[in-house]
Amino acid sequence: MLWFSKDEKKPKEEIERIKKTIEKSETISNEFSNKVRANFSEHPEYTSPPTPVRAPLFIKLEKYDMIIKRIQMLDEIIRNTMEIMKINDEIERIKNEAIGTLLRNLQEAIKIINFLNRELVKPMPFEPEIPSYSYTHEIKKPEIESLEEHVSELKKQLEELKKYF
Repeated sequence: MLWFSKDEKKPKEEIERIKKTIEKSETISNEFSNKVRANFSEHPEYTSPPTPVRAPLFIKLEKYDMIIKRIQMLDEIIRNTMEIMKINDEIERIKNEAIGTLLRNLQEAIKIINFLNRELVKPMPFEPEIPSYSYTHEIKKPEIESLEEHVSELKKQLEELKKYF
């Protein structure tokens, strides 16, 4: 940048370019500060510092462009953060709705199960009847007597055989 030159067109062009850049940056910074104020209006304890209306006349344009780019990056970061917070709130809302729906469904299922338990008649358990056999009752007394006689005869024969041998 040559401020002191014999050609008067170049300094005028430089001055015009600086003015345009300053006006552009003022509109960007005003938009940014309005967005920030709108985003933080929910928090009354936050007060933003006053924004300067005019910029100094002699600033290196490269440095000024770098500052503007950083401000734009900060603005984008803040917008992204606010968007993330909105998405997080939406996720929490959906999660709470899902849990509520799940609980209502479980309560309804429990009501239906209780109704069915109360209203339906339960059958008696099946127990097959097992007959009890008493062998002593089926054998008649005359048969028992004949068997006893036979056993006593066998004993006698056994005694005789013992004597014989």
